[in-house]
Amino acid sequence: PTDRKVLGLHVRLGDACTDETQTWRGVTCYPLSHFMDKIKEVSKMYGIRDIFLVSESSKTFEETKEYPEFNWITNGAPPAIPKNVAIEQALLSKLSSPQKVGERW
Repeated sequence: PTDRKVLGLHVRLGDACTDETQTWRGVTCYPLSHFMDKIKEVSKMYGIRDIFLVSESSKTFEETKEYPEFNWITNGAPPAIPKNVAIEQALLSKLSSPQKVGERW
């Protein structure tokens, strides 16, 4: 939307968050709930109700239902990629297809 403020959030829970990858990269991946206290604080401070959420995880999109006070604008969860297929192969073979941006969850 161009007529109001939107908060952008990327919740990484896909290929970057396997146990092996997290150890190798030295990162920790968190579910949406981990960020919600700060999101509520910022939302109240700036009067934001629209959140553009990007994630590789369908669980993240399911979790948005616990926060109906926000208008979740999403990229939609891509279909799961089989474990024996590298992300590059999946993208090249179109196993993963994006949904229309702006779809309301």
